[in-house]
Amino acid sequence: MGKSLWSLWGKRIGEMEVMAAFPAIGNAIYDAIGIDLDVIPITPERVLEVMRDSD
Repeated sequence: MGKSLWSLWGKRIGEMEVMAAFPAIGNAIYDAIGIDLDVIPITPERVLEVMRDSD
């Protein structure tokens, strides 16, 4: 019959936790350096690029 309803529900619950991490990371970077990053994924290279461009 395929996947059970419980296995599909469990997968979706885990994805919600990952999605909540992105704004938290962005807010932490903003608090640390004062620059708002609204592009995902946030990589060290993007952070450095935005820091260089802000000067």
